[in-house]
Amino acid sequence: MNNAPFANAPDPNRIIKVGYVSADFREHSAALVFGAMLTKFNAGAFQVFAYSNSAKADAVTRRFQQNVTQWREIGRLSDAAAAHMIRDDGIDILVDLSGHSAGNRLGVFAIKPAPVQITAWGYITGTGMKAVDAIFADPVIIPEDEKKFYAEQVVYLPNVVCPAFFLTKYPDVNALPAFAKKTVTFGSFNRLAKISDQTLKTWARVLVAVPNSTMVVKTNGLEHPHLRERVLKPFTDAGIDHGRITILGRTSWPEHVAAFHQIDMALDAFPHSGGLTTLEGLMMGVPVVTLKWPTLVGRLSASFLTAVGLTDWIAETEDAFVALAVQKARDLEQLNALRQTLRARLGKSVLGDADTYVAAVESEYKKLWGRWCAATA
Repeated sequence: MNNAPFANAPDPNRIIKVGYVSADFREHSAALVFGAMLTKFNAGAFQVFAYSNSAKADAVTRRFQQNVTQWREIGRLSDAAAAHMIRDDGIDILVDLSGHSAGNRLGVFAIKPAPVQITAWGYITGTGMKAVDAIFADPVIIPEDEKKFYAEQVVYLPNVVCPAFFLTKYPDVNALPAFAKKTVTFGSFNRLAKISDQTLKTWARVLVAVPNSTMVVKTNGLEHPHLRERVLKPFTDAGIDHGRITILGRTSWPEHVAAFHQIDMALDAFPHSGGLTTLEGLMMGVPVVTLKWPTLVGRLSASFLTAVGLTDWIAETEDAFVALAVQKARDLEQLNALRQTLRARLGKSVLGDADTYVAAVESEYKKLWGRWCAATA
């Protein structure tokens, strides 16, 4: 079937049918960074089909179902059957939102059921598949000189992620905790899988360099003693008293974001930087010191910070990371001023302007579709 000619009319001016394939059309971090594409699209120029590969459904699922043109369940379909459905729907542009993450249907994309195929947002890395025509990125995530490493054409957007699709109201930003505590509190809420031993050792170097500073490490799993011990060991080895480290495990989402009230600034993980965690911190007025790693997944926070004009929070080496954290900890007035304006700053940036971002994406859709039409007509 992947060699069969497409029945799609090669007309660049007609309504374009866009299909999104994902297992995460639900309450999931991926949905937060592609949700606007399913809820704010230009219905006068596009029809949107959602192909769900998950049996799980919640309020986010229902929000998507109410907004898209057509909803399709493909979880029980074979790759071939799902591809037939997409062909029958006449999809012009098919977008993968899962990459190589759990629940992906890259096997469907390999069959090539749509004239133009793209990977974007849900799992930010290349597929390695010639059947996928384009990957959406930005110049921080994939610099110009690295485009050659991707099987797909790299297409730059204003940012690698769509503006965060927040359905729940965030608590108000508080005053800088250091004013009351008389000491700086660093923090990290990244998943344990992202926190390497080298990351922990570097964080410990920061605490040694900032006397009396404290740190909050919060993530699912740290309610288990053996995992808590793994996190604490590098700090112990650096001579840091356990009393300076607060370990927090799984909580509800409201309690999770409220925990940002305890920290003055975040320290990023590497080689995989923060993603949604960084965005949540920015929403709560908490900037992050990040190490721009020489791989795509290590540049997410750097991309977000660039988008909000905070490139001075990006370090290029571990030594520079430590020095930058120390420098930022010295000016509490400036840190508090940033804290009080950061949410508004995020909202005014490309990360907060969903309408402009969606329009930019749809412009790229039209270009890609137009090229296919020109090559086919």
